[in-house]
Amino acid sequence: MLTARDGIDTRLAGLDGGADDYMSKPFIPEEVVARVNAVLRRRPLWSDNDSRRFYGNLVIDFAAKQVLVNGVEVALSPRELSLMLYLAERPGRTFTREQLIEQVWGMDYDGSDRAVDLSIKRLRQSLSYWSAEAGEIRTLRGMGYQFWLKQ
Repeated sequence: MLTARDGIDTRLAGLDGGADDYMSKPFIPEEVVARVNAVLRRRPLWSDNDSRRFYGNLVIDFAAKQVLVNGVEVALSPRELSLMLYLAERPGRTFTREQLIEQVWGMDYDGSDRAVDLSIKRLRQSLSYWSAEAGEIRTLRGMGYQFWLKQ
């Protein structure tokens, strides 16, 4: 986000609203280009017409709702699959347990937020053959989880 507004509330609203970065005037054009390039490096390259995305030896087919590692389909529970798809559609973004429960489990879920931790643990176990050089599902202590890609 590039703006003339510089207050902390405005910055937080912009970042919470989905901005990957926030810069206010005055700015150096070379820094803007460098920040845009940094964001692009975090994003996989794919065609909008292709529902498959490739992350090293991990392939996610969003249309078929299928996850493959080394060409072999990964057996995931419906909840784990929904969690994987949600995180992978938003690489680099960090989500709290509460956000993941709202988006993946649904608003009417009234169980423990530790269900997220268990699902993440099972998902990581299922993806154990995904190349660590390509990426991982990260835990950011005190913040949440993210689908992180090494570029």
